[in-house]
Amino acid sequence: MNRIILIGLLAIAFVPTGKAGLWESRAVVEARYGKPLRVEGNENQGTVCTYNFQRFHVVVTFLNGQSQSELYYRSDNKRLVPVEVLKLQSMNLRENYVWTVGNGMFVLVDAQRRGKPIAIAARFPDTTYPWSFHICTAELVKRFGITPKVKAPTGQKQS
Repeated sequence: MNRIILIGLLAIAFVPTGKAGLWESRAVVEARYGKPLRVEGNENQGTVCTYNFQRFHVVVTFLNGQSQSELYYRSDNKRLVPVEVLKLQSMNLRENYVWTVGNGMFVLVDAQRRGKPIAIAARFPDTTYPWSFHICTAELVKRFGITPKVKAPTGQKQS
């Protein structure tokens, strides 16, 4: 029992804190995550930047000057634990909106009216301990579909 409490406290201590957010400019994202490790794409079709933030790699897709997608996975290629997923989800919460479950994914909807989601989030794979957690805007989903175009680590060694 004491071991479980200790692991929980350590996980909370090392979980990122702060506020992330979709719909932010690259300057705001870089103020939070630092300079990108890698940049791909262009302004017309979208820019994909990979950042190292605390113990995570964060892959951010920018369209029209705003972040439209954030994919999180651990820098050490270990699986995410539930408290990390919850913290990443709460970092992307907007005022007057709530995350709820819909169609097998998490959806961000107006807290009062509910209605259509403005963002979706999914674990990959959809298990308690996923390799990655992906949050994106509804606009990005409408434009490109729900299949991410970014390769996330599988945790498997490549042969």
